[in-house]
Amino acid sequence: MQLVVISLLSFIAANATLDKSGHMMYVEYSISEPTKDQGVVYVDILFHYKGETYKVARHRYPEPITSIVDTFPWVSKDKWEGGDLEVVARKADGGVERSYISESSIEVRDLGYQLPKFEHEVNNALVKVNNGPDPYAWRMLGYDPGHTGYYPFHLYPPLELKWILRDWGHPGCWITDVSGAAGHEMLFIPKSVRQWNIITARDIETGEIIWQRYVTANAWTSALSLDDSTLFVGTSIGFTPWQDTTFYALDPFTGELKWGKVFKTVEYSPIVVESLVYAPSLGLPAKLGCWNYRGDSIWTVISWMSDGAPAYDDGVVFHTGKDTLHNIYEIDSTVYARAYLTGELIWDFTGSGWIFNLMAYEGKIVFSPFFDPLYALNSQTGDMIWSNWDYPATNSTPPNAGYGHIYFSYGYFINDTTIYSEFYSLDASSGITLWDTLFLPATGTHGGTHTRILISRDSLLWIAKNDALYILKAGSPTVLYSSLFPSSLALFASWNFPMAYKNYFIYAHEDFLVVYRADTVDTSGQDTLTDFQVYLLYTDGDPVLRLNMPDEGQINLKLFSIAGREVWEKQAYFEKGSHFINLPSLPSGVYILFYDFEGDIGTKKMLLLRQRGK
Repeated sequence: MQLVVISLLSFIAANATLDKSGHMMYVEYSISEPTKDQGVVYVDILFHYKGETYKVARHRYPEPITSIVDTFPWVSKDKWEGGDLEVVARKADGGVERSYISESSIEVRDLGYQLPKFEHEVNNALVKVNNGPDPYAWRMLGYDPGHTGYYPFHLYPPLELKWILRDWGHPGCWITDVSGAAGHEMLFIPKSVRQWNIITARDIETGEIIWQRYVTANAWTSALSLDDSTLFVGTSIGFTPWQDTTFYALDPFTGELKWGKVFKTVEYSPIVVESLVYAPSLGLPAKLGCWNYRGDSIWTVISWMSDGAPAYDDGVVFHTGKDTLHNIYEIDSTVYARAYLTGELIWDFTGSGWIFNLMAYEGKIVFSPFFDPLYALNSQTGDMIWSNWDYPATNSTPPNAGYGHIYFSYGYFINDTTIYSEFYSLDASSGITLWDTLFLPATGTHGGTHTRILISRDSLLWIAKNDALYILKAGSPTVLYSSLFPSSLALFASWNFPMAYKNYFIYAHEDFLVVYRADTVDTSGQDTLTDFQVYLLYTDGDPVLRLNMPDEGQINLKLFSIAGREVWEKQAYFEKGSHFINLPSLPSGVYILFYDFEGDIGTKKMLLLRQRGK
C-alpha cells in the first residue's frame, strides 16, 4: 500500500488589467492559505519603474484571511508609461508571500472607465456660506487628533435614511480604507470606486455634489483645518510617481487649489493641531511631514515604512515606522514620540510585530503590536502604564475611548463566511477588562465585523456592523437600541467609519456609503446644538432632565407622550446655571417636552431609551 501525503500550500496569484484609456489599472489577486495562523493580514501594491520602487497602497484585513479574491482599482491622472507591479502579502505568522506582475503580462481592454471632462467643477447653486469655523465639524479620522471617536454632542436614535451612495464601491475594492471629513453641511469623500481620483463635497442632506476636483490618483483621505479654511486631501501616487502631487490643500467651499506637495502616497488620515497639519506618506522610505496652513514646511522625518495615521496628545505627535529599509517586512514596528513643533524625538518604543492603530487618551498613547498585548504608555515619557492581553494578538482593529473606558472589538470568521464580533470594555486607568459582549449576525449568517465606533455625548456607544447598528451605554453591555442597515453582500466594514456631523450619522462599508438623520432631541426649528438648553440624560435608573438656565426664573415643564397624553408636570423657580430633575419611571419611547420660561415657550422632542430588562 502506497501512502499518499497531501500538503496544504500557501498561494498568492496576481494579475493586472489596464483600461484602454490608459488611466485605470485593475490589480486582482487571490489568496489561499491553509490556516488562520498563516492567513494574510495586509497586502501592499508596489510599482517598479526604471530601477525605482514605489508603494501605491496598503490594504489590511480585520483578521487573518485564508481565502479571498480582491481587486485594487488604481486610477491615475496621467497615462500609463510602463513598469512592473508586485503584490506583497504579510501573513499572521510573520511570513511574506509575493506575486510579480511583469509589464508584458498586463492585459489592455475596455474596463468602462470614463475620463473626467473637467479639472474642477462647482455647482454654484449649492455652494455653502463660510461664516467661520463649524464647531460640529468632523475634521479628521476618529474626530480628534487622538482618534478616540468621541463626538462631544448629542446624537440619539431613531435613524431616518436620507441617502445612499451605491456607486461608492463593491465587495473587494479596497474602498474600506478610505476616510472622510464633514463640516458646513458638507461631506468630503471620493466620488466612487471607478472615479476614485475625484474628490467631492456633497450636500450632507441630499448627497448632491457641490464641487468636485480631479486629483492625481486614488483619493484616500480628507481632513479639515481647525479654522475650516483648508481641506487636506491625501491621494495615491499616479502612473508617474516621480512628479505626482499626492497631498492637496483645497478651499473646502469651492474646491479651488491652494497648494500641493509631491509626497508619495498619502493613504492614512492627516491630523490637524492648532495651525499645523501632519500627514504620513507610504513609500520606500516613508515620511511624516508637518506644514502650516499656508503650505510652508515646518519639519519632515523619515519613518522608512509608515503604518497608519499619526496621533497627538499634549504637545507630542506619535507615528509608527521601521528602523531600516532592509527586510522591512521582518522588522518590528516602532512608535516614535516627537515634539509637535520641532519634530525632535522624545522617546520611542519597539513592539513585537506590526503596529498600526495609535490612539491617545487621558495622557496615554494606546496601541498593540501585532504579536503583543494592548499597551498604554505615558504619552510624555513612554513609561508603561498597563497592558491587556485580552486584545487579540493578531487583531488590527483600532481602539476607541470615552467616559473613562477603552473599547475594541474582534471579528471571528466561521468557514470564511459567517462573521460575528466580540466587543470589549476596559478601564482606561488600569487596563482591566470590565466586560465583553457578543454580536451575532442580525440576519442570515453574515453580520460583518466592525472596526471603529462612535461615542456620543450622554455616553452612548454607536457600534456599526455591516448588517446592523447597535447602541450601548458606556457602562453596560446591554443593547439599548438596534436598527438594520440596507442589505448588502459586503464582507468588510470600513476602517474609518462611522462618522457624525450635527444630527447626521454616516456609515460605510465596501458596498455603499449611507447617511442617516438622527435625533438631537429638538423640534423647535432652531439650531439644536447651539440653543439646546434642556435635554435628557441617559442613566442606569430613572431618566434625568438637565436644565441649563441662562438666568434665574420660574419655569413650567410638561411632558407628553407621542399620543398627546400628559405624563408629568413640574413648576419651580431655579437659579442661573445647570440643574438636574428626576423624571418618573417611564417606558422607552418618544416624548414631547413643553417648557415655559418667563414667556419663552417651546417644545423639544425627547427619545427615552431604557436598558432592556429595566
